[in-house]
Amino acid sequence: MRIEEETNDGTKKFDGFFSTILHIYLDERDNREGETLGLVPNGFTEPTTIKDYPIRDRKVILHVRRRRYKDADGRSIILNHYPLKSDGTELSVEFGVFLKDDPR
Repeated sequence: MRIEEETNDGTKKFDGFFSTILHIYLDERDNREGETLGLVPNGFTEPTTIKDYPIRDRKVILHVRRRRYKDADGRSIILNHYPLKSDGTELSVEFGVFLKDDPR
């Protein structure tokens, strides 16, 4: 995990609300167990960028990388397919549900 903070220049739409932008970089842990222990780690996927709920006057952007593995045949496979973004958006699933429930 790595965290970086940058000053917001306010050039993008709706960015004028936030003083800074907080970038959080997350890498998936190696959580193999059982029959998947035979897979060989093969780095990470390209990061998925997710706009998440603001934290204390900071716009939050998550950068998530999933682990890649190779099987016995040498083909690259990815484990743990879970939804990171709401369909058709760059928002996290939870943040999308929060906005959807907002009566405005």
